[in-house]
Amino acid sequence: MANNFIHTFFSEVSNEIEKLNIDDIKKRDLLNKLQNYFNKLDYILHSLIDSLEEGIIVVDENLKIVNANKTFLSWLEKEKEDILKKPLTDFFNISTIEEIEKTTLNIYITHDKYIPIKAKIQKIEVNNRHFFRIITQNLEAIHKIQRKLKSILKLYRVLNLINQEVLRAQSVEEIYSFTVETLVKEGVFDFVYIADIENDKVIIRTAYGNEAYEKYLNKNAVFDVKKIKDFRNVLATKEHFENESFNENEYEKLYEYKITFPIYKDEYSVATLIKHSEIKALLVGYFKNKKDFNPHFITILRQIAHDVGYAILMLQNRENIKYLAYYDILTNLPNRRYFFEKLESTLKILHEKNQTGALILIDINKFKNINESLGFYAGDLILIKLSEILKKLIKKDDLIARVGSDEFGLFINNIKNEDELFMILKEKLNNFEFVFDVDEKEVLITLSIGAAFFPKDADSKEMLFTKAEAAVKEIKKKGKGFLSYNKKIKQISIDRIILESELLQAIENDEFEMYYQPIIDIKNKKIYSFEALIRWNSPSRGLVSPAVFIPILEDTGLINEVGGIILNKICSFLKKTNKVKVAINVSVKQLHQKKFVDDLINEIKNEKIDAKRIIVEITESVLMENINSFIYDIYKLNSEGIEIEIDDFGTGYSSLAYLKKLPVFALKIDRAFIKDLPFDREDEKITKAIISLGHTLDKKIIAEGVENYAQLNLLKNLDCDYVQGFLFAKPMPEKKAIDYLKNFNFDDILAK
Repeated sequence: MANNFIHTFFSEVSNEIEKLNIDDIKKRDLLNKLQNYFNKLDYILHSLIDSLEEGIIVVDENLKIVNANKTFLSWLEKEKEDILKKPLTDFFNISTIEEIEKTTLNIYITHDKYIPIKAKIQKIEVNNRHFFRIITQNLEAIHKIQRKLKSILKLYRVLNLINQEVLRAQSVEEIYSFTVETLVKEGVFDFVYIADIENDKVIIRTAYGNEAYEKYLNKNAVFDVKKIKDFRNVLATKEHFENESFNENEYEKLYEYKITFPIYKDEYSVATLIKHSEIKALLVGYFKNKKDFNPHFITILRQIAHDVGYAILMLQNRENIKYLAYYDILTNLPNRRYFFEKLESTLKILHEKNQTGALILIDINKFKNINESLGFYAGDLILIKLSEILKKLIKKDDLIARVGSDEFGLFINNIKNEDELFMILKEKLNNFEFVFDVDEKEVLITLSIGAAFFPKDADSKEMLFTKAEAAVKEIKKKGKGFLSYNKKIKQISIDRIILESELLQAIENDEFEMYYQPIIDIKNKKIYSFEALIRWNSPSRGLVSPAVFIPILEDTGLINEVGGIILNKICSFLKKTNKVKVAINVSVKQLHQKKFVDDLINEIKNEKIDAKRIIVEITESVLMENINSFIYDIYKLNSEGIEIEIDDFGTGYSSLAYLKKLPVFALKIDRAFIKDLPFDREDEKITKAIISLGHTLDKKIIAEGVENYAQLNLLKNLDCDYVQGFLFAKPMPEKKAIDYLKNFNFDDILAK
């Protein structure tokens, strides 16, 4: 029909072109272009008609077929030549054209094979001839699509039900049971089971749909993965596996088709996007009739398997979160939070029963040094071994926890007094020290233990903890041992509070003074630099040593404010002197402050001080315990021209690799190795080794605590670069230091 219409239209347009008053060549050119255009149009129309899902047939007045599209021909399984000019009644169960729209018709393919259709008729007139275009819909295909859609909607319903269960369920068993029951009751499978995968074993967890088969599976709950084809294929490919030739047991004979889906322990998915990980379980479904299985189910069934896997993961995470909230992963002991919560309820019970108890805090001394020297693996092993020992200290109703990185807490019920507790701890904890074997190395650890008694020392968990911690701090000063809270500790705590208050007042009243001790270049016989040392000139206490107040400033955070005061005073001193350098001691709390380095550099620039006149001293233990945190700051200071010195060298655990790479100008030998020179041969060997090591690494060496000529002469012979000590001068206030600098004469001082 399209051909006739296009041909007629082409003829009419061609006639109009022939009438045009133009030369013949142009006419032929126009006609050729027109012919090409209509050929393309004819092709497009045919393609469109052939691509329609509806079957289209065109018949003449006598109901003989004059055209048909590809869809209709595909239904009949014939070529166009086989049906042209044949009566429509050869293929349709009708006798007149009017019957077509009245009812459902059948298109006969063979005598016993037909397609049910619905049809509409359109009348067409071409060149005064009448034709009928019959547009047909394949009802069988529509019903198939409807059945497919119904099945898919059923699966989505199952998916929705399982997702609701995922949110509600409290255990993996609940999810497994609900899933298999729903899949059968909703008509997805005739029988289904879920089995866990553990190593090379398949362990049946739950089944539904056939009581006899369920009993069989429960009785034979463990299968070898290698012996069952379906399981092997799923585990090998990590994809689902379909099977219609199976007979593993007598019950499988009841079914024609079997499909196995992997359930992943860790995956994410939105139907098609799946991250495969370890297979946790298998979902196995059976169909009595293979026709009941639709390949389009695969995507949704895979999603159902995914959601079951996700539920398992979610429940595990829920348990993990609960565990992490209350337990320490390394030692498997309760953590601080759990300890506090349980302690509160324990104290209530003891109060009601008028009973006693003791809170005990156990601290591992110098634990950071163990981590730094032997590695965190060694530290972890020690924590695990100690936790096992501590577990033996407690009874059923007692408490134990890891309450800090290197601290354990215990609460022991019905301890009568301090002596009883001390004897128990001393015996069970090996006099507060242990030697542990770690990677074939013997590691000595010592314990500092503090205790507070309920209700004698405190009747709340917070105060018990505070007082036990105070006892730990005091006993740590002795290196190891046991101490319970007492009046002396209470007085120390009170004194500290008073001291904190006075320090706040000292900042307000500018009671801090800077003292300067010279560092002498013994080779060139001149002052190389001064070390700046802070003193607190208290109206009530007099001149207070930094050893008393610096730890409190660090604990309270006031060290940052006092650090700014120190820097201002040092800048003032530098402006009054000529080119001499000043070394500033920097604490770990200052270095941990994010803006410290930038503030230091900016202050020097603002005061117009040459950065090369500033030396920053960091103690060895502070530097090496925090090397990764401070390394950027050290390089930044050095890039500005500020020298870096390591103070108290020899008392910590320096890494030679870091010493080699770090821009450290000098190492200062701790006074502990200098004070007994030249009489102590071991100290002399250590001093010599440090000087040799420093020079090998291109570092200068400073010896502090030099108080006599014998020490000086030995250090000169050992090739030490600089010395500092009372032999030359004690720390001096600013004015005296300036006078000392002006009048300094190396030989005159030694001659005295």
